[in-house]
Amino acid sequence: MTSHLSTRQGGRFPNLNTPVVLTRRCAPIAPHALLHVGKGHARFFWQTPQGQTVAAFGVMHRLQTRGADRFVHMAAAAQNVLANLRTTGAPDAPAPLLVGGFAFDNRQAYGWEGFAPADFILPRVVLRTDERGTWLSVCAEDETKAEKLWQAVVEAVHRAPAVGATTLPRIQHETRAPDEHTWREMVQQAIESIRADVVQKVVLARTCRVQTNAPVDPLAALARLQARYQGCFIFLVEPTPGHAFFGATPEILADVQGTTLRTMALAGSIGRGATPEEDAARAAELLNSAKDRREHAFVVQAILRHLRHLAHDITSAPAPSLLRLPNIQHLHTPITATLNADVRIWDVVAHLHPTPAVGGVPRERALALIHELEPFARGWYAAPVGWVDAEGDGTFVVAIRSALAVARTLTLYAGAGIVADSDPQREWHETGLKFRPLLEAIGIHS
Repeated sequence: MTSHLSTRQGGRFPNLNTPVVLTRRCAPIAPHALLHVGKGHARFFWQTPQGQTVAAFGVMHRLQTRGADRFVHMAAAAQNVLANLRTTGAPDAPAPLLVGGFAFDNRQAYGWEGFAPADFILPRVVLRTDERGTWLSVCAEDETKAEKLWQAVVEAVHRAPAVGATTLPRIQHETRAPDEHTWREMVQQAIESIRADVVQKVVLARTCRVQTNAPVDPLAALARLQARYQGCFIFLVEPTPGHAFFGATPEILADVQGTTLRTMALAGSIGRGATPEEDAARAAELLNSAKDRREHAFVVQAILRHLRHLAHDITSAPAPSLLRLPNIQHLHTPITATLNADVRIWDVVAHLHPTPAVGGVPRERALALIHELEPFARGWYAAPVGWVDAEGDGTFVVAIRSALAVARTLTLYAGAGIVADSDPQREWHETGLKFRPLLEAIGIHS
Protein backbone atom coordinates (compact mmCIF):
# COMPACT_ATOMS: atom_id res chain seq x y z
CA MET A 1 0.00 0.00 0.00
CA THR A 2 1.34 3.42 -0.88
CA SER A 3 1.45 6.35 1.49
CA HIS A 4 0.06 9.81 0.90
CA LEU A 5 1.52 12.94 2.43
CA SER A 6 -0.19 16.27 2.67
CA THR A 7 0.85 19.41 4.47
CA ARG A 8 -1.27 22.38 5.37
CA GLN A 9 -0.39 25.75 6.79
CA GLY A 10 -2.52 27.51 9.35
CA GLY A 11 -5.11 29.72 7.68
CA ARG A 12 -3.58 32.95 8.93
CA PHE A 13 -0.19 32.27 7.38
CA PRO A 14 -0.80 31.21 3.75
CA ASN A 15 2.64 32.41 2.59
CA LEU A 16 4.68 30.87 5.37
CA ASN A 17 8.27 30.17 4.35
CA THR A 18 10.58 30.20 7.35
CA PRO A 19 8.51 30.54 10.52
CA VAL A 20 9.95 32.26 13.57
CA VAL A 21 9.69 30.53 16.96
CA LEU A 22 9.99 32.99 19.85
CA THR A 23 10.53 31.38 23.27
CA ARG A 24 10.90 33.10 26.62
CA ARG A 25 10.74 32.11 30.24
CA CYS A 26 7.59 33.35 31.90
CA ALA A 27 5.80 33.36 35.21
CA PRO A 28 3.93 30.12 35.92
CA ILE A 29 0.84 29.69 33.75
CA ALA A 30 -1.74 26.97 34.33
CA PRO A 31 -1.79 24.68 31.26
CA HIS A 32 -5.57 24.58 31.44
CA ALA A 33 -5.69 28.38 31.12
CA LEU A 34 -3.71 28.14 27.89
CA LEU A 35 -5.94 25.34 26.58
CA HIS A 36 -9.00 27.42 27.48
CA VAL A 37 -7.60 30.31 25.41
CA GLY A 38 -7.06 27.83 22.57
CA LYS A 39 -10.66 26.56 22.54
CA GLY A 40 -11.88 26.37 18.94
CA HIS A 41 -8.36 25.59 17.68
CA ALA A 42 -6.37 22.38 17.46
CA ARG A 43 -5.13 21.55 20.98
CA PHE A 44 -2.61 19.23 22.64
CA PHE A 45 -1.80 18.42 26.28
CA TRP A 46 0.83 16.20 27.82
CA GLN A 47 1.83 15.52 31.41
CA THR A 48 4.48 13.06 32.54
CA PRO A 49 4.36 11.13 35.82
CA GLN A 50 7.15 13.50 36.98
CA GLY A 51 4.89 16.53 36.40
CA GLN A 52 6.45 17.96 33.23
CA THR A 53 3.77 19.42 30.99
CA VAL A 54 3.24 20.57 27.41
CA ALA A 55 0.12 22.50 26.45
CA ALA A 56 -0.30 23.77 22.91
CA PHE A 57 -2.87 25.16 20.52
CA GLY A 58 -3.21 26.50 16.99
CA VAL A 59 -1.79 25.27 13.71
CA MET A 60 1.23 26.78 12.03
CA HIS A 61 1.81 23.66 9.99
CA ARG A 62 -0.12 20.36 9.87
CA LEU A 63 1.40 17.15 8.47
CA GLN A 64 -0.85 14.24 7.55
CA THR A 65 0.00 10.87 6.02
CA ARG A 66 -1.66 7.52 5.57
CA GLY A 67 -0.68 4.05 4.39
CA ALA A 68 1.75 1.39 5.49
CA ASP A 69 4.72 3.75 5.06
CA ARG A 70 3.17 6.54 7.12
CA PHE A 71 5.96 6.40 9.73
CA VAL A 72 8.67 6.84 7.09
CA HIS A 73 6.88 9.65 5.28
CA MET A 74 6.03 11.45 8.50
CA ALA A 75 9.65 11.26 9.66
CA ALA A 76 10.85 12.93 6.46
CA ALA A 77 8.17 15.62 6.55
CA ALA A 78 8.76 16.35 10.23
CA GLN A 79 12.50 16.70 9.75
CA ASN A 80 11.90 19.13 6.91
CA VAL A 81 9.53 21.31 8.96
CA LEU A 82 11.65 21.34 12.11
CA ALA A 83 14.82 22.15 10.15
CA ASN A 84 13.09 25.10 8.48
CA LEU A 85 12.51 27.22 11.59
CA ARG A 86 14.22 30.33 12.93
CA THR A 87 14.43 30.45 16.71
CA THR A 88 14.76 33.56 18.84
CA GLY A 89 14.35 34.56 22.46
CA ALA A 90 16.04 32.74 25.35
CA PRO A 91 19.29 31.06 24.23
CA ASP A 92 18.70 28.11 26.59
CA ALA A 93 15.08 27.62 25.53
CA PRO A 94 13.78 24.12 24.77
CA ALA A 95 13.71 23.21 21.07
CA PRO A 96 10.55 23.67 18.94
CA LEU A 97 8.39 20.58 18.67
CA LEU A 98 5.73 18.76 16.69
CA VAL A 99 2.84 17.10 18.51
CA GLY A 100 0.46 14.37 17.35
CA GLY A 101 0.27 10.66 16.73
CA PHE A 102 -0.70 7.72 14.57
CA ALA A 103 -3.66 5.41 14.04
CA PHE A 104 -3.33 1.82 15.24
CA ASP A 105 -3.47 0.50 11.66
CA ASN A 106 -4.53 1.48 8.15
CA ARG A 107 -8.22 0.71 8.49
CA GLN A 108 -10.79 3.50 8.27
CA ALA A 109 -12.37 3.87 11.69
CA TYR A 110 -15.88 5.07 12.44
CA GLY A 111 -15.94 8.29 14.48
CA TRP A 112 -12.32 9.23 13.76
CA GLU A 113 -13.03 11.64 10.89
CA GLY A 114 -11.16 14.46 12.67
CA PHE A 115 -7.91 12.47 12.72
CA ALA A 116 -5.61 11.43 9.87
CA PRO A 117 -3.88 8.02 10.19
CA ALA A 118 -0.72 10.03 10.92
CA ASP A 119 -1.36 13.56 12.10
CA PHE A 120 1.19 16.04 13.49
CA ILE A 121 1.02 19.76 14.15
CA LEU A 122 3.58 22.53 14.54
CA PRO A 123 1.58 24.57 17.08
CA ARG A 124 1.29 28.33 17.07
CA VAL A 125 1.51 28.46 20.87
CA VAL A 126 3.32 26.07 23.23
CA LEU A 127 3.58 26.25 27.02
CA ARG A 128 6.13 23.96 28.63
CA THR A 129 6.89 23.39 32.28
CA ASP A 130 9.91 21.38 33.36
CA GLU A 131 12.50 21.29 36.12
CA ARG A 132 14.03 24.51 34.75
CA GLY A 133 10.83 26.55 34.87
CA THR A 134 8.03 27.68 32.57
CA TRP A 135 8.52 28.50 28.89
CA LEU A 136 6.10 30.11 26.48
CA SER A 137 6.76 29.74 22.73
CA VAL A 138 4.89 31.24 19.81
CA CYS A 139 5.35 30.58 16.12
CA ALA A 140 4.65 33.28 13.54
CA GLU A 141 5.73 34.38 10.07
CA ASP A 142 8.16 37.04 11.29
CA GLU A 143 9.63 38.41 14.51
CA THR A 144 7.26 41.38 14.75
CA LYS A 145 4.19 39.15 14.58
CA ALA A 146 5.77 36.68 16.96
CA GLU A 147 6.34 39.44 19.54
CA LYS A 148 2.73 40.65 19.26
CA LEU A 149 1.41 37.11 19.55
CA TRP A 150 3.57 36.36 22.60
CA GLN A 151 2.23 39.43 24.43
CA ALA A 152 -1.36 38.68 23.36
CA VAL A 153 -1.17 35.13 24.69
CA VAL A 154 0.24 36.26 28.05
CA GLU A 155 -2.60 38.75 28.46
CA ALA A 156 -5.23 36.20 27.39
CA VAL A 157 -4.16 33.44 29.77
CA HIS A 158 -4.32 35.79 32.73
CA ARG A 159 -7.95 36.53 31.85
CA ALA A 160 -8.83 32.83 31.47
CA PRO A 161 -11.08 31.37 34.18
CA ALA A 162 -9.67 28.79 36.57
CA VAL A 163 -10.80 25.18 36.16
CA GLY A 164 -13.58 24.78 38.66
CA ALA A 165 -16.49 22.51 39.33
CA THR A 166 -18.38 21.63 36.19
CA THR A 167 -21.81 20.21 35.69
CA LEU A 168 -21.34 16.59 34.73
CA PRO A 169 -23.15 15.39 31.64
CA ARG A 170 -26.00 12.96 32.14
CA ILE A 171 -25.93 9.64 30.30
CA GLN A 172 -28.80 9.16 27.88
CA HIS A 173 -27.65 5.90 26.31
CA GLU A 174 -24.76 3.44 26.76
CA THR A 175 -23.67 0.68 24.39
CA ARG A 176 -20.91 -1.87 24.98
CA ALA A 177 -19.49 -3.55 21.88
CA PRO A 178 -19.28 -6.44 21.84
CA ASP A 179 -21.76 -7.47 24.53
CA GLU A 180 -20.60 -9.92 27.19
CA HIS A 181 -21.89 -13.03 25.40
CA THR A 182 -20.18 -12.06 22.12
CA TRP A 183 -16.99 -11.16 24.01
CA ARG A 184 -16.82 -14.65 25.49
CA GLU A 185 -17.23 -16.10 22.01
CA MET A 186 -14.46 -13.82 20.67
CA VAL A 187 -12.06 -14.83 23.41
CA GLN A 188 -12.89 -18.50 22.92
CA GLN A 189 -12.18 -18.22 19.18
CA ALA A 190 -8.86 -16.56 20.00
CA ILE A 191 -8.00 -19.36 22.40
CA GLU A 192 -8.82 -21.94 19.71
CA SER A 193 -6.52 -20.10 17.28
CA ILE A 194 -3.77 -20.23 19.89
CA ARG A 195 -4.29 -23.94 20.49
CA ALA A 196 -4.21 -24.48 16.72
CA ASP A 197 -0.84 -22.67 16.69
CA VAL A 198 -2.12 -19.87 14.44
CA VAL A 199 -0.99 -17.30 17.03
CA GLN A 200 0.65 -17.50 20.44
CA LYS A 201 -1.00 -14.40 21.90
CA VAL A 202 -3.56 -11.85 20.72
CA VAL A 203 -4.94 -8.71 22.38
CA LEU A 204 -8.68 -8.19 21.96
CA ALA A 205 -10.41 -4.92 22.73
CA ARG A 206 -13.94 -3.75 23.34
CA THR A 207 -15.64 -0.38 23.48
CA CYS A 208 -18.09 1.46 25.69
CA ARG A 209 -20.00 4.18 23.81
CA VAL A 210 -21.83 6.75 25.90
CA GLN A 211 -24.35 9.31 24.64
CA THR A 212 -24.72 12.27 26.99
CA ASN A 213 -27.16 15.15 27.28
CA ALA A 214 -24.37 17.71 26.80
CA PRO A 215 -20.91 17.72 25.20
CA VAL A 216 -18.13 16.23 27.33
CA ASP A 217 -15.61 18.88 28.41
CA PRO A 218 -12.18 17.33 27.72
CA LEU A 219 -10.42 19.87 29.97
CA ALA A 220 -12.57 18.89 32.95
CA ALA A 221 -11.86 15.23 32.19
CA LEU A 222 -8.12 15.96 32.02
CA ALA A 223 -8.24 17.69 35.40
CA ARG A 224 -9.82 14.62 37.00
CA LEU A 225 -7.30 12.29 35.37
CA GLN A 226 -4.44 14.50 36.61
CA ALA A 227 -5.77 14.36 40.15
CA ARG A 228 -6.33 10.60 40.19
CA TYR A 229 -3.69 9.06 37.90
CA GLN A 230 -0.48 10.92 38.69
CA GLY A 231 1.60 7.84 37.86
CA CYS A 232 0.43 7.94 34.24
CA PHE A 233 1.01 10.05 31.16
CA ILE A 234 -2.04 12.27 30.79
CA PHE A 235 -2.67 13.30 27.19
CA LEU A 236 -5.08 15.16 24.93
CA VAL A 237 -4.85 15.24 21.14
CA GLU A 238 -7.43 17.42 19.40
CA PRO A 239 -6.15 18.02 15.85
CA THR A 240 -9.61 19.10 14.71
CA PRO A 241 -11.61 21.29 17.13
CA GLY A 242 -14.35 19.27 18.78
CA HIS A 243 -12.68 15.90 18.08
CA ALA A 244 -10.76 15.14 21.28
CA PHE A 245 -8.81 11.96 22.08
CA PHE A 246 -7.62 11.83 25.67
CA GLY A 247 -6.54 9.41 28.33
CA ALA A 248 -4.19 8.32 31.11
CA THR A 249 -1.72 5.67 30.03
CA PRO A 250 1.11 4.10 32.04
CA GLU A 251 2.83 2.64 28.95
CA ILE A 252 5.88 4.26 27.30
CA LEU A 253 6.57 3.12 23.74
CA ALA A 254 9.71 5.21 23.14
CA ASP A 255 11.34 7.99 25.15
CA VAL A 256 14.49 9.32 23.44
CA GLN A 257 16.89 11.84 24.97
CA GLY A 258 20.00 12.14 22.80
CA THR A 259 20.93 8.56 21.99
CA THR A 260 19.36 7.07 25.11
CA LEU A 261 16.16 5.10 24.59
CA ARG A 262 13.78 4.18 27.35
CA THR A 263 10.87 1.82 26.75
CA MET A 264 9.01 -0.87 28.67
CA ALA A 265 7.03 -4.07 28.56
CA LEU A 266 3.66 -3.76 30.27
CA ALA A 267 1.39 -6.79 30.17
CA GLY A 268 -0.36 -8.92 32.76
CA SER A 269 -2.88 -7.17 35.02
CA ILE A 270 -4.98 -7.61 38.14
CA GLY A 271 -7.18 -5.29 40.19
CA ARG A 272 -6.19 -3.60 43.46
CA GLY A 273 -7.35 -5.01 46.77
CA ALA A 274 -9.77 -3.28 49.11
CA THR A 275 -7.34 -3.66 52.05
CA PRO A 276 -3.52 -3.68 52.23
CA GLU A 277 -3.63 -7.41 52.91
CA GLU A 278 -5.91 -8.13 49.96
CA ASP A 279 -3.83 -5.83 47.75
CA ALA A 280 -0.64 -7.67 48.65
CA ALA A 281 -2.33 -11.01 48.02
CA ARG A 282 -3.45 -9.90 44.57
CA ALA A 283 0.03 -8.60 43.80
CA ALA A 284 1.51 -11.96 44.75
CA GLU A 285 -1.12 -13.73 42.65
CA LEU A 286 -0.12 -11.64 39.62
CA LEU A 287 3.61 -12.09 40.13
CA ASN A 288 3.17 -15.86 40.46
CA SER A 289 0.63 -16.26 37.66
CA ALA A 290 2.10 -18.50 34.92
CA LYS A 291 -0.49 -17.17 32.46
CA ASP A 292 0.38 -13.51 33.12
CA ARG A 293 4.13 -14.17 33.20
CA ARG A 294 3.87 -15.90 29.83
CA GLU A 295 1.79 -13.04 28.39
CA HIS A 296 4.37 -10.56 29.71
CA ALA A 297 7.33 -12.52 28.37
CA PHE A 298 5.95 -12.27 24.81
CA VAL A 299 6.17 -8.48 25.06
CA VAL A 300 9.68 -8.41 26.53
CA GLN A 301 11.03 -10.79 23.91
CA ALA A 302 9.44 -8.90 21.00
CA ILE A 303 10.80 -5.53 22.15
CA LEU A 304 14.30 -6.91 22.66
CA ARG A 305 14.19 -8.61 19.25
CA HIS A 306 13.26 -5.37 17.46
CA LEU A 307 15.79 -3.28 19.38
CA ARG A 308 18.69 -5.50 18.31
CA HIS A 309 18.39 -3.91 14.84
CA LEU A 310 18.20 -0.36 16.21
CA ALA A 311 20.36 -0.09 19.29
CA HIS A 312 23.15 -1.49 21.44
CA ASP A 313 23.85 -1.73 25.17
CA ILE A 314 20.30 -3.02 25.63
CA THR A 315 19.37 -3.74 29.22
CA SER A 316 16.18 -5.04 30.76
CA ALA A 317 15.23 -6.09 34.25
CA PRO A 318 15.72 -9.85 34.77
CA ALA A 319 12.17 -10.25 36.08
CA PRO A 320 9.04 -8.13 35.98
CA SER A 321 8.14 -5.85 38.84
CA LEU A 322 4.77 -4.36 39.79
CA LEU A 323 3.46 -1.08 38.42
CA ARG A 324 0.60 -0.06 40.66
CA LEU A 325 -2.14 2.37 39.63
CA PRO A 326 -5.16 3.38 41.69
CA ASN A 327 -7.48 0.72 40.25
CA ILE A 328 -5.15 -1.85 38.66
CA GLN A 329 -1.62 -3.27 38.89
CA HIS A 330 0.53 -4.52 36.04
CA LEU A 331 3.61 -6.60 35.41
CA HIS A 332 6.27 -4.15 34.26
CA THR A 333 9.76 -4.56 32.79
CA PRO A 334 11.74 -1.35 32.08
CA ILE A 335 14.12 -1.52 29.09
CA THR A 336 16.90 0.91 28.14
CA ALA A 337 19.27 1.03 25.16
CA THR A 338 21.65 3.28 23.23
CA LEU A 339 20.43 4.04 19.72
CA ASN A 340 22.70 3.36 16.76
CA ALA A 341 24.05 6.48 15.04
CA ASP A 342 21.57 6.46 12.14
CA VAL A 343 18.47 5.63 14.18
CA ARG A 344 15.84 8.24 15.14
CA ILE A 345 12.80 8.06 17.37
CA TRP A 346 10.58 7.61 14.29
CA ASP A 347 12.45 4.37 13.47
CA VAL A 348 11.91 3.08 16.99
CA VAL A 349 8.18 3.85 16.91
CA ALA A 350 7.78 2.25 13.48
CA HIS A 351 9.51 -0.97 14.57
CA LEU A 352 8.01 -1.37 18.03
CA HIS A 353 4.38 -0.54 17.19
CA PRO A 354 2.30 -2.52 17.83
CA THR A 355 4.05 -4.42 20.61
CA PRO A 356 2.46 -7.71 21.73
CA ALA A 357 1.02 -5.71 24.65
CA VAL A 358 -1.61 -4.32 22.25
CA GLY A 359 -1.28 -6.60 19.18
CA GLY A 360 0.00 -10.13 19.56
CA VAL A 361 2.48 -12.80 18.51
CA PRO A 362 3.33 -13.30 15.73
CA ARG A 363 2.44 -9.72 14.84
CA GLU A 364 0.87 -10.06 11.39
CA ARG A 365 -1.22 -13.12 12.24
CA ALA A 366 -2.39 -11.50 15.45
CA LEU A 367 -3.41 -8.33 13.59
CA ALA A 368 -5.34 -10.41 11.06
CA LEU A 369 -7.17 -12.15 13.91
CA ILE A 370 -7.93 -8.79 15.55
CA HIS A 371 -9.42 -7.54 12.29
CA GLU A 372 -11.50 -10.73 12.02
CA LEU A 373 -12.85 -10.77 15.58
CA GLU A 374 -13.18 -7.16 16.78
CA PRO A 375 -16.44 -5.52 15.60
CA PHE A 376 -14.79 -2.10 15.11
CA ALA A 377 -11.61 -0.45 13.83
CA ARG A 378 -9.46 0.94 16.65
CA GLY A 379 -8.70 4.40 15.29
CA TRP A 380 -5.97 5.88 17.48
CA TYR A 381 -6.67 3.56 20.42
CA ALA A 382 -3.50 1.66 21.48
CA ALA A 383 -1.44 3.64 18.95
CA PRO A 384 1.60 5.92 19.41
CA VAL A 385 0.83 9.45 20.66
CA GLY A 386 3.44 12.03 21.61
CA TRP A 387 5.89 14.69 20.47
CA VAL A 388 9.24 15.14 18.74
CA ASP A 389 11.47 18.21 18.93
CA ALA A 390 13.97 19.80 16.57
CA GLU A 391 16.89 18.10 18.36
CA GLY A 392 15.42 14.64 17.73
CA ASP A 393 14.31 14.08 21.31
CA GLY A 394 10.78 13.03 22.01
CA THR A 395 8.38 10.69 23.74
CA PHE A 396 5.61 8.42 22.48
CA VAL A 397 3.24 6.53 24.70
CA VAL A 398 0.80 3.75 23.86
CA ALA A 399 -2.62 5.40 23.91
CA ILE A 400 -4.49 2.94 26.12
CA ARG A 401 -6.97 3.88 28.90
CA SER A 402 -8.29 6.39 26.40
CA ALA A 403 -11.49 7.84 24.98
CA LEU A 404 -12.66 9.73 21.92
CA ALA A 405 -15.08 12.60 22.52
CA VAL A 406 -17.03 14.06 19.61
CA ALA A 407 -19.97 16.32 20.50
CA ARG A 408 -22.20 14.30 22.89
CA THR A 409 -20.66 10.91 22.07
CA LEU A 410 -17.83 9.44 24.13
CA THR A 411 -16.21 6.18 23.03
CA LEU A 412 -13.98 4.37 25.54
CA TYR A 413 -11.61 1.53 24.65
CA ALA A 414 -10.04 -1.28 26.68
CA GLY A 415 -8.21 -4.49 25.76
CA ALA A 416 -6.88 -7.69 27.28
CA GLY A 417 -4.11 -10.07 26.27
CA ILE A 418 -5.39 -13.55 25.39
CA VAL A 419 -3.16 -16.62 25.77
CA ALA A 420 -3.96 -20.34 25.76
CA ASP A 421 -5.21 -20.49 29.35
CA SER A 422 -7.11 -17.21 29.41
CA ASP A 423 -10.52 -17.13 31.09
CA PRO A 424 -13.08 -15.14 29.02
CA GLN A 425 -14.96 -14.05 32.14
CA ARG A 426 -11.80 -12.79 33.83
CA GLU A 427 -10.82 -10.88 30.68
CA TRP A 428 -14.27 -9.27 30.64
CA HIS A 429 -13.73 -8.04 34.20
CA GLU A 430 -10.16 -6.87 33.42
CA THR A 431 -11.34 -4.75 30.51
CA GLY A 432 -14.08 -3.39 32.75
CA LEU A 433 -11.42 -2.25 35.21
CA LYS A 434 -9.61 -0.49 32.38
CA PHE A 435 -12.74 1.51 31.46
CA ARG A 436 -12.94 2.91 34.97
CA PRO A 437 -10.39 5.78 34.74
CA LEU A 438 -12.18 7.37 31.81
CA LEU A 439 -15.66 6.74 33.21
CA GLU A 440 -14.57 8.44 36.42
CA ALA A 441 -13.03 11.28 34.42
CA ILE A 442 -16.42 12.18 33.02
CA GLY A 443 -18.13 11.60 36.35
CA ILE A 444 -19.50 8.09 35.74
CA HIS A 445 -18.74 5.12 37.96
CA SER A 446 -19.02 1.59 36.56
